[in-house]
Amino acid sequence: MSPPGSTRRAAFQADDLDTGMVFMSGEVMTTYDELREITEALVLSSLRAQKKAEEAGQVAGLLRSLVDGLDAILWEADAATGQYSFVSRQAEQFLGYPIDRWLAEQDFWAAVIHPLDRMQAMENWRMGIRIGEAFNLEYRALTATNQVVWLRNMVSVKRGPDGQAHTLRGVIVDITQLDKNDVEMAAVHWREHRISETLQRSMLLKLDEDPFPSLEIATFYEPCWDEAQVGGDFFDFFVPSPGKVALVVGDVCGKGLAAAARTVEVKYALRAYMHDEEPPAALSHLNRYLAAEMAVDGEDEEFVALCLAVVDQVSGEVTFVSAGAEPPMILQSGNDALPVDVGGIPLGITLDSTYEATVLHLSPGETLLMATDGLTEARSGNLFLGPEGVAQMARDALPMALKPMGQTVLDGARSFAQGKFRDDVCMLIARRR
Repeated sequence: MSPPGSTRRAAFQADDLDTGMVFMSGEVMTTYDELREITEALVLSSLRAQKKAEEAGQVAGLLRSLVDGLDAILWEADAATGQYSFVSRQAEQFLGYPIDRWLAEQDFWAAVIHPLDRMQAMENWRMGIRIGEAFNLEYRALTATNQVVWLRNMVSVKRGPDGQAHTLRGVIVDITQLDKNDVEMAAVHWREHRISETLQRSMLLKLDEDPFPSLEIATFYEPCWDEAQVGGDFFDFFVPSPGKVALVVGDVCGKGLAAAARTVEVKYALRAYMHDEEPPAALSHLNRYLAAEMAVDGEDEEFVALCLAVVDQVSGEVTFVSAGAEPPMILQSGNDALPVDVGGIPLGITLDSTYEATVLHLSPGETLLMATDGLTEARSGNLFLGPEGVAQMARDALPMALKPMGQTVLDGARSFAQGKFRDDVCMLIARRR
């Protein structure tokens, strides 16, 4: 990218590049931080030295001159409506649209984003507001003369007294003149992100959660969106044999395309093994398969944590097998949370790993909760929520229907973590009728 203060207004046509929009959660770039420090220092020092009203007006004029002279668009908007309350004059030079349109048309900015990037940009925009921390967006936009420019929008989220996002403030810079290799790398990254996101969404497709006469099921997935990378958490449930229901929660180590592809592999390989084997043997076969595959791929540090529970719909007997996953728990009618003592080494680490089953009973009205470690590792400072914290939240919500109960647990864990999970959370809850 060219240095601050230089002109970056060369444009290219829409078909010059396939696509390439990246969502980057984290600190706002130095450009915005420096601007904020400069303007705050300017106002404070000037007002301290010059207390008269007319002198303060001169300072305000100087500040406006500074803002309008920057090679960037400064803006402020309402977080709930997206309505702009301030846009600096550089907006007209960058894109050619009059400032009045920015301020008067509530959906103006969405219409400016290139159609190929608009849906993902707005989804990431809403997600950034929900997380409530500074975030960056990169996307293509159309100028008033229908040229295509690349923009980076660096957004700061200001919360109201209720803790909700209230005001958005940001800086938009033109990055069209990025080094060509950087642009191509961004496009490659985005294509990989789209593929991995599609793969994971296929793992998390909305399944029919009421297909079994004796078992009610609810599933939940909450991404942490760390650097907008797709993770490897997944859930599944299926019928391995007549009268049985297999419930699965898994977590593939890593993020991005490799983790998403491995997730697909694990899910369907397990389904295949479960049709021919008992749960411990199925996991042993899956482990040998994954260990061999990972050795061929050179993935020495890759592994899969997985918890499997097979429920007999008639007797209520549940067979648990675990490969390095968080222990499941049974929530009983007396508000007791019974942790299931089952363990085993994660899949894919060694070829000869074996697994043992723990068999318990799920009575009518009792609830089974399975989750990945993103839930138990929700953190507030140096404190982790842990299995005990999850159990307490689940006990408190036990009288609720299954969906509200699970959402209450998720909301409570997110609140404990001060509004943001540090890892993806995948949870499956099943209640025997």
